[in-house]
Amino acid sequence: LVKGKPGSIDEYHATTRSPLTKVRSVRLDVLTDESLPQNGPGRAGNGNFVLSEFWFRTGDGRELRFNVAAAEHSQPGYEVAKSIDGKDDTGWAINGAPEGSLNRNRTAWFVLPVPLEVELNHALTFKLQFHQKDYGIGRFRLSISEDEWQDNPDVSALATLVNVPADKRSDEQKKKLEAAFLKQDSVLAPVQKELELAKKELHGIRQAIPTSMILQELDKPRTTHVQIRGDFLRTADEVSPGVPAVLPVVHKLTEHGNRLDFARWLIEPEHPLTSRVRVNRIWMRLFGRGLVETENDFGIQGTLPTHPDLLDWLSTEFQRLGWSQKKLIKLIMMSEVYRRSSAARPDLESIDALNLLLARQNRLRVEAEIVRDIALTVSGQLSPKIGGPGVFPPQEAGVYAFTQRRKNWKTSTGADRFRRGMYTWFYRSAPYPMLETFDVPKFNATCTRRDRSNTPLQSLTVANSQAMYELAQAFGDTLASADGSERERLKLGFRKCFSRVPNQRELDALEGYLKTSQQRFQETEQAWTAVARLLMNLDEFITRE
Repeated sequence: LVKGKPGSIDEYHATTRSPLTKVRSVRLDVLTDESLPQNGPGRAGNGNFVLSEFWFRTGDGRELRFNVAAAEHSQPGYEVAKSIDGKDDTGWAINGAPEGSLNRNRTAWFVLPVPLEVELNHALTFKLQFHQKDYGIGRFRLSISEDEWQDNPDVSALATLVNVPADKRSDEQKKKLEAAFLKQDSVLAPVQKELELAKKELHGIRQAIPTSMILQELDKPRTTHVQIRGDFLRTADEVSPGVPAVLPVVHKLTEHGNRLDFARWLIEPEHPLTSRVRVNRIWMRLFGRGLVETENDFGIQGTLPTHPDLLDWLSTEFQRLGWSQKKLIKLIMMSEVYRRSSAARPDLESIDALNLLLARQNRLRVEAEIVRDIALTVSGQLSPKIGGPGVFPPQEAGVYAFTQRRKNWKTSTGADRFRRGMYTWFYRSAPYPMLETFDVPKFNATCTRRDRSNTPLQSLTVANSQAMYELAQAFGDTLASADGSERERLKLGFRKCFSRVPNQRELDALEGYLKTSQQRFQETEQAWTAVARLLMNLDEFITRE
């Protein structure tokens, strides 16, 4: 029995302990009482009520919604199904009974789409919402059942829907009748159950498929005007899509032209820029400087190409290779100019100090994301997984203490802990510290060329950060357990890190450091970890020679 003054919006919470381990349906009895207006069962002046929404929640926080509802009587326009439709302005009421008696006990049944399995005595909290002032239920009783229907409501509860002429039933009423029929028919019920399970599985598959926004052209393009001084309120002549006159004409397949026409124009063989710009940026990634140094400006303010004929030839080859960047990169990397040594040559200092003519290769530090990738590869910890969501490699505490809000960084476990740097989660206001130390660009603006700095902090990061130290430990364990003498294992570690055999001076220095570490540490693995840290902290380790 509900007491107290009704509010404009009321919500009842009724918590109980489940005597069952499986719940499929809930029965709601609304009951009359002498203390209620007109004996109720509602709290309105005439004894009516409007139940806007009805659902329940488990003790572990799961919210359960019903998909089928039936009642022995519903007021026209206030069918019981409207108490589970998710709308605040609809609901179940009981006025307008055929027998002319509003103030009497009524019953409704609510069915879950799939049975709820819980432990015995698990807490269940039922929630009844009333969004019409004073129209709450005055007295009610709740009961649960393992069965789909309680008290066989298919005859009495669906009588209202059945009495509605077929040609006047709403789509919702038709669906409710169909659902009730399919659930009770002995032949169709098993098939319907299989269908529901298949639909649920299909829904799960669809939810797992990534989605993407798409563009669709308007049937009639919007009218576009020149905006005087950029003011959209002051417009001048009408304009249509086009390109500068110095560039090839766009061949429009439609009257007005669209994005597809523009895309085709970009890759036309006679287009002077697209292939050259892309080839130049790939060249810049491989040599540190493009054939045109101003890779983002091919206009009159840009620099002239150092090798114009080579740029032209590579651009045509790029098209001949089907615009395959992979094939173009292979072509360049197999060339003699790419495979030249990056060792400094004193004889070139007066001729080409900046190495614009590429008489030797340029020595470049790798990009920020690749620094840890090298350590992952050398240590044997690199996960080969491709794609998927971002990951959270180890990171020192306190990084987000002074950002706008404290962010959650839950370090990944398992294989995700050792994925490539390109999958590292990136907070715009506070990027992953190791990436920022090695000059990763900001993500809120386009970057065509990365800066390369050389600071003590970079060496300290490689030597002491948790993300690198644990990889040094793994690398040290590998060397400690490898076959062969100590000098052979030192050679193995050197080859893994630098893809070359150490010279005698380097090998002697490493062996001396190993002996010192063995005297300092009791465990063999610790000494080899110290050697691994030393190798990984050399400049050559993160440099493309």
